[in-house]
Amino acid sequence: MSVMNTVRSAKFVWSAVGVVSLLAACAGSPPVSYYTLQEAAGSARDSAAPLRLAGDRTVIEVLPVSVPAQVDQPQIMLRDAAGAVTPRYSDRWAAPLGDELRSALSNRLTRRLDVADVYQVKPARGQPVWRVQMDVQRFDSILGEAAIIEATWRLRAVNMQAPAMLCRTSVRQDVTGSDVAAGVTAHQRALRTLGDLVAARMAGGDPTLPEGVAQQCSVVSEEPATPK
Repeated sequence: MSVMNTVRSAKFVWSAVGVVSLLAACAGSPPVSYYTLQEAAGSARDSAAPLRLAGDRTVIEVLPVSVPAQVDQPQIMLRDAAGAVTPRYSDRWAAPLGDELRSALSNRLTRRLDVADVYQVKPARGQPVWRVQMDVQRFDSILGEAAIIEATWRLRAVNMQAPAMLCRTSVRQDVTGSDVAAGVTAHQRALRTLGDLVAARMAGGDPTLPEGVAQQCSVVSEEPATPK
């Protein structure tokens, strides 16, 4: 066999070894699971009548939700007791975390208030709108222990006379279970609680805070917001 043929044979052997190694690595990787913060259909329905907003035509507009950079990752980020954050590469969000939060909040508000979210659909001219802006400053997933959400949020009235409201809310929801799915379920419940508090403020109420929740609210303006 010539030297050239020997070199080609060696290249072929090493290429084949590389392909086999790659296939073996892929075969050994755990499957990826995707999770959402939106609750399953029917799980968030209330037996009580929906809260009512002032005005028959009032709708809501939930703006994009900001999240901390540390957890704004495709992977679910777990925090331990020492404060270290670890990515779970085989457990991921179905959409960017900010989108998951906005969708879950919108879903809860529209169900609780029985209104439409006009974030992507322009409301009718002069239609009353409650605009919701939320900044999540803490989104902790402590495996087997708790889901913690801390957020500052603002309500502004568009095309109607109503005071603007600025609130800071902290929700801690205990986790029932020791796996990632249990932690996601706890976050869903925490967001349900947060959504209910926002809805109550829109409806003019001052709700009693459930266990694990702290909240401070203040009126920041009596002037209505201008339409987009």
